[in-house]
Amino acid sequence: MVIEKWFCLKCNNCGEVINYWQRDSYQDAIEAEKESGPPSIASWNGNCFCDKKCQKEWLAKRRQAREKQKAMDKMMEKFLGGEE
Repeated sequence: MVIEKWFCLKCNNCGEVINYWQRDSYQDAIEAEKESGPPSIASWNGNCFCDKKCQKEWLAKRRQAREKQKAMDKMMEKFLGGEE
């Protein structure tokens, strides 16, 4: 007997509910959302977005966070390297 659960897919950027799917797993719910087509965007890695705008905003925030982390790592490396 297969027990299906309800999965709520929310936008990774703004948190808005995109859709509800009754499926066996979260990945099955993502696949169902992909098949339903635009305007929502469900990616292969499990991220969901309301639309292209939210996806672009999320990617920009992610890129900025990575750049900030790289700068912090470089600063710490310089700081720790100076103590030796």
